[in-house]
Amino acid sequence: MRDYLSATFQKLNAFNKLMLLLNMVFVLALLISYSAPFISPKTSVFFAYMGLAYPIFAGVNLIFCIYWVLWRKHVFLYSAAAIMLGLLSFSRTFQFTIFQPSSDQDQSLRVMSFNVRLFDLYNWTGNLKSKDQIQEFIKNEDVDVVCFQEYYRGVGVHFSVREFLENEVGYGYCFEHITTSAREKNGIDNNLFGSAIFSKYPFIDSGYVVFENDENNHISWIDIVKANDTVRIINAHIGSMRLQNADYQLIGGNDNKIWSYQKQAEQDIFTRMTRGFYRRTEQLEVLKVFIDQTPHRMVLCVDLNDTPNSFAYNQVVKDLNDAFMISGSGIGSTYVGENIFNRIMPINRIDYIFHSKGIDSRNFTTHKEKLSDHKAISCEIWF
Repeated sequence: MRDYLSATFQKLNAFNKLMLLLNMVFVLALLISYSAPFISPKTSVFFAYMGLAYPIFAGVNLIFCIYWVLWRKHVFLYSAAAIMLGLLSFSRTFQFTIFQPSSDQDQSLRVMSFNVRLFDLYNWTGNLKSKDQIQEFIKNEDVDVVCFQEYYRGVGVHFSVREFLENEVGYGYCFEHITTSAREKNGIDNNLFGSAIFSKYPFIDSGYVVFENDENNHISWIDIVKANDTVRIINAHIGSMRLQNADYQLIGGNDNKIWSYQKQAEQDIFTRMTRGFYRRTEQLEVLKVFIDQTPHRMVLCVDLNDTPNSFAYNQVVKDLNDAFMISGSGIGSTYVGENIFNRIMPINRIDYIFHSKGIDSRNFTTHKEKLSDHKAISCEIWF
């Protein structure tokens, strides 16, 4: 192979020689990215970054395949082989489902997971009606159980989210885990932040687990009875990179004329990203123990803040099935925040619905509505 590559290289013109060298760099990068799900960021964070860039590496190699085919050069096989070796990563990122059987309502449970970004409390979207639109969306979807991450309850006529969901949508049961409370002047806790599970089924038990390295990220859960069996609904929010819009805009930008300042700022950003990988790994260890100790079949709704080609995802999918891989279609990207990463790599599936291997799922949907910086996802769980 080495002799063949050398002989082929000699026959190319100067431009194509440069293209082939660049091609080999991206082949190597793609192969390295396949290691990310199997190497803990605590061991080496380098592989975590490479795994994050998998869609870019795969896309560039696909472009090289097409380029060399058009030139009628057999070297397209290098990129083609590299892509084929990553079928596991590919199947976790891209899915094609044609047939969706109808469900038996008595034996199925419609579940939704949605990071609502505090129902746009601080009007990040510039849309004063966004809270009402989110509430109407939930009402129209009419799922049996909905898990909210970055939940904000609020009270009174201006922001009565819980009251709307209970009275207008018909969720008779709610379990909230509040992590932050901003006190009003009268000393009453009116602004309640955290996570929530709303259910049309009564729950017979509930609880939560707080991560020691960040109390704002946590696990909450309820146990309901469905099809004569106890099912645990788990709602988890795993730590993010903690990057703000200004950070995303700064990476790779040229707006700051003081290069030394920009360089230092970018180093700080990647330091935070690295800490984010470490923090998620520690939280995943807690989540894994919780899953292993759960005595019932379960459905896990989680904002994982990591992609399918990551160590974090791989740890969860060892024990549970990914509903997207069973009945999803397309790329299923859920993070739609406005930043440079989404412009470069608009393939960010970081929200998931997992479930026990002993139950099935159908009709996985990544909802197209952009009501938050995350899209809602839902599916039917079959018993």
